[in-house]
Amino acid sequence: MPYLKKSLLLFTFCLAVLSTKATARCSVADTTVKITVDAVGQILPTPLIIAIAAKNDKFKIAYTVVDSVFRNAYLQDPAHKEIQPKTSYFISPYIAISLRNSVKRVDTIATADIVLKDAIARVVNLDSRERLTMNDMAPVLDGHHVKVEITTPAGTKRISSHSPMPDHDTQLYQLLQKCIDIYRDKYPKVRLRAVGY
Repeated sequence: MPYLKKSLLLFTFCLAVLSTKATARCSVADTTVKITVDAVGQILPTPLIIAIAAKNDKFKIAYTVVDSVFRNAYLQDPAHKEIQPKTSYFISPYIAISLRNSVKRVDTIATADIVLKDAIARVVNLDSRERLTMNDMAPVLDGHHVKVEITTPAGTKRISSHSPMPDHDTQLYQLLQKCIDIYRDKYPKVRLRAVGY
C-alpha cells in the first residue's frame, strides 16, 4: 500500500511538471513577430509587413501595405545606388527604400483569435532543423519571399522561406495565412500585391 501511494505521488508530480512545460511552451506572452513578405522578380518591391504584438493572449496586428512605388524616386534614392547590383532584391535595404518612396497604408487590428495564438506558438517553438531555410541568393524566379523575426523574453530569432505552403514550411504558411485572413475579413477590397492578390 505505501508503494502504491509513492507511485501515485510520483505520477502526479511528473504530470504536473509535464503540464507546466506544455503551458510554458504554448505561451506567447510578451512576444513580437514581424513578418515581411515580397513578391519575387519585382524591380520595384511592394512589400507587405505584418507586425504582431502579443500581450496576455491578446494581439495587436499592424499591417503596412505598399500599393505602389514611385519609380524615379526609388531608383534615384542614394541608398539604392550603394547596393551591389547582384544582391538579392529581398533584403532590408531594398525594402526600406521601397517604404520611403511609396504609396502605402498602415492598418491596425486588435484580436484575441485563438487560431492566431496557436500559429504564433508553433513558429515561436519552431526548431530551425525542422525546416529548410531560404538563402537570400537562392535562384528563384517567382512566388514570394517571407522573412519572420520573432522576439521573446528568451531572445530573437530569424526565419526565412520561399513561398511557404501547407506542405512546405507549414508553420510559416499557417501564420501568414491566418494574418491575411484576419486582414481580409476587415479590409476585403485592399489588394495585397506582395502575396499576389
